Amino acid sequence: MVEIINLQAVSPDGSLRPIELRLHGVEEVVIEVVLDGSSIGEFVGCNISSSLRRARRGVEDNGLIICCQGARQDVHSSGMLQQFSNGREAYVLRDGVDMASAEVVDVLAPADPADVNTVDAQEMNIFRFFGLARPGNDQ
Repeated sequence: MVEIINLQAVSPDGSLRPIELRLHGVEEVVIEVVLDGSSIGEFVGCNISSSLRRARRGVEDNGLIICCQGARQDVHSSGMLQQFSNGREAYVLRDGVDMASAEVVDVLAPADPADVNTVDAQEMNIFRFFGLARPGNDQ
């Protein structure tokens, strides 16, 4: 069974374009990304979050960012939550709120274009939030 998710993608100039994600698989999750009626690729991962991360990079290679909750700068999924939800859910990180009390979102739900960012920018924000140095970075 294929789940079809219709979202928007935002370009650097702020314009929006429709984008379709076709999700299938359980043990190995595949997200096919359709832009302007054509597939730009299938992105495979061990769960939804890992497939989405790969799909986001593929879309970024086309100069766009997917407007979904999983692309928000303040969203991160713990290993336990990924295991529990097959990577479908993630936490909204807020200063002063521990993970046990954090809001949980569907990573494939729509998000405001102003809230999303690239995979790299999101990773940097998450490392900053937890007070960690990014691997491979001496800072």
